[in-house]
Amino acid sequence: MSNSSYVDSHKAPGKGRRYDEYYATDAWGRYLWSREQEVLTQALEMFFGSRRDVRALDFACGTGRISSFLERHVASCTGVDVSEAMLEQARRKLERTTLVNANLLEQSPFEKESFDLITAFRFFVNAEPALRRAALRALAPLLAPGGHLIFNNHQNIDAPYMRLARAYAGWRGFEAFNVLSIAQCRELVAEVGLEIVHVFPVGTLRVPKLALPDVLYRMADRIAGASEMTARLATSPILVARRKA
Repeated sequence: MSNSSYVDSHKAPGKGRRYDEYYATDAWGRYLWSREQEVLTQALEMFFGSRRDVRALDFACGTGRISSFLERHVASCTGVDVSEAMLEQARRKLERTTLVNANLLEQSPFEKESFDLITAFRFFVNAEPALRRAALRALAPLLAPGGHLIFNNHQNIDAPYMRLARAYAGWRGFEAFNVLSIAQCRELVAEVGLEIVHVFPVGTLRVPKLALPDVLYRMADRIAGASEMTARLATSPILVARRKA
């Protein structure tokens, strides 16, 4: 098992281009992105209503996928990432986002700023446990009063598909991949004074080695959204956190 940190995993030249090329050709990834945009739209309406002054920070923004959505829906968007290779790719697609190459865990360039919305996608599962906690300690103080942290758990061990995939990997002797449960996510954010207030299901219906029409995936996600009990069965749920009342 590698001892390297996730911080250094995406810094190689050309990494951003290869990252985008992979997800552009992955059918499941394309569905997840369409569903994530749908959820982000719902979340903005649910938690910010008609506000037009929302300041957003996209943490670990990578090639700008989430920022590309946010910059069309908020007053200002800032993306931050440790990888210049990923930011190089992001600059090709973003128009209104301020991009910052920095490691918030070492020295934050935002000490005098605050944000109404902070997003962090495809980060917490991939990061090692100590890095997850350090990131949350850096992000929580940046939330403005009434602000929200929105992040995804893209390898949710509560999901039947993920349990099956992890069991199969163990049976075949493959290196175990990172997973998180919804309960673990709650514990992580609680350590910095936040609480999960909503769980949106994303990727509820996933069948091994079988591609289904997107309409079926979307129908399953909408049905799962009826309660948190069913939402937690999704493979890649999106969670919303805010400061404890």
